[in-house]
Amino acid sequence: MNRFVLCPLVLLALAGAGRAAAPAPKADDPLGKGLDDFVAAVMKEYQVPGVAVAAVKDGKVVLIRGYGHRDLEKKLPVTADTLFAVGSISKSFTATALGILVDEKKLTWDAKVRDVVPGFRLHEKLPSDRVTVRDLITHRTGLPRHDALWYCTTLDRGQLFGRLRHLEPTADLRERYQYNNLAFMTAGVVVEKASGKTWEKFTGERVLAPLGMKRTNHSVEDSKKDEDHALPYRERDGKVSRLPFRNIDPMGPAGSINSSAAEMANYLLMHLAQGEWRGKRLLSRANAEQMQAPQMVIPLALQKQTETFAAPGDASYGLGFVVTRHRGERMVGHDGSTDGFLAHLSFLPERKTGVVVLTNLHRHDYHPAQDVIGREVHDRLLGLSGIDWRERGREMTRRVVKLRDERKQQLEKDRKPDTKPTHELKEVAGRYDNVAYGKLSVEAKGEGLRLRFAGCTVAARHYHYNTFVIVDSDDLPAAMLEDRLVTFEVGKKGAIGRVKVQTEMGVGETVFTRAQ
Repeated sequence: MNRFVLCPLVLLALAGAGRAAAPAPKADDPLGKGLDDFVAAVMKEYQVPGVAVAAVKDGKVVLIRGYGHRDLEKKLPVTADTLFAVGSISKSFTATALGILVDEKKLTWDAKVRDVVPGFRLHEKLPSDRVTVRDLITHRTGLPRHDALWYCTTLDRGQLFGRLRHLEPTADLRERYQYNNLAFMTAGVVVEKASGKTWEKFTGERVLAPLGMKRTNHSVEDSKKDEDHALPYRERDGKVSRLPFRNIDPMGPAGSINSSAAEMANYLLMHLAQGEWRGKRLLSRANAEQMQAPQMVIPLALQKQTETFAAPGDASYGLGFVVTRHRGERMVGHDGSTDGFLAHLSFLPERKTGVVVLTNLHRHDYHPAQDVIGREVHDRLLGLSGIDWRERGREMTRRVVKLRDERKQQLEKDRKPDTKPTHELKEVAGRYDNVAYGKLSVEAKGEGLRLRFAGCTVAARHYHYNTFVIVDSDDLPAAMLEDRLVTFEVGKKGAIGRVKVQTEMGVGETVFTRAQ
């Protein structure tokens, strides 16, 4: 989630679908002439089936519009009420729920998590005793992402929570920013313990209901029952194909909310009003301001790798929101990413403007359509021009592709050619166990291997010696773990005893021990 490029399927060609389905421009368009053409051009460039856009200014909704198709096969149009997955924008809903509990003095932002949830444990005792609620929602617990643990999980939220103690950190507490979905899942557990209600029930009653977000839900299973919901799609090698919905309910506080442009506009207006909605206060001004204030600096190196829309050095993480800049103005918001959906929410607090962009496509590499459209709408709300956001988006895509290609080139450069494994593939096959990730099943498959763990199945080909490399395929787990290394170790008796899987890029390996 967020820029979590996992993505992913009935093949369809999509030439020009976005342009054909765009509504006709309106003479009195509040954002000026040409916005519909701009959105249609972005949709065509990135082959996006459907887009929904909402814009607000000075306490009012000034635009809600749907473009393209929510269902390509049936040619059903996107409307203002079409439900899309909003992905990691859900994190701000969780932070809002925590803020309400802080207002009610059932929590403080700096309360020790263990004081609220006694069962909370990390890998080491000292951080376990010191981690605060604020630490969880500013990505500074010391844990790397470990997304492979939950992405295809069959575990429930409580079981995932119990596995945290087995995940090794890669930094000390508060040492550096490391985006972490599991920490936000834990923040949802804090909501449950402090409120006495599930995260779903509390956010539904205290955030969604007061804002009139009647169709917004917490699970794709609910979206599928709604008559007006977008289907998820994936683009690869120039072809767009349908994806299955992925249920991530156990990780709900980090990314499972689904909503529409019309209802997300209400959410935007509430945060622009620092917690007030139609004369009633949902969240105190003080805690709304806390959410929108920088809390943890996003490392400059990471900003340089991923950011072209704002100058590197401008990005920090607040409480469930990213704090950055747009044309010199403070911009607060979050992007969201789940299978087949990308979303963008941002607002300029000092200018009282905000934008939501919802889309139903993932690409194999990366596409910034939702960000490009969002930046263009902000410019129109401010009456500014002069920046070609489509070209900025292309620059972003080129950068991401370049980084991926460089990683592949380095991988090939490091490979030792003309080597072979010490054992036949059938001798490598078997079951291996890890206390956090559970069972790893290894099977010989042709000249390579098939690995199953944490509910994911991936293929691997021989790399060198006893090391294999995970290869991409149409399966999303393989896309997530593409180019990660898998190394088999020989025990004292000459048999394969352990396997190390590079579940996290750039950090240590996860070790599975042979069980049979």
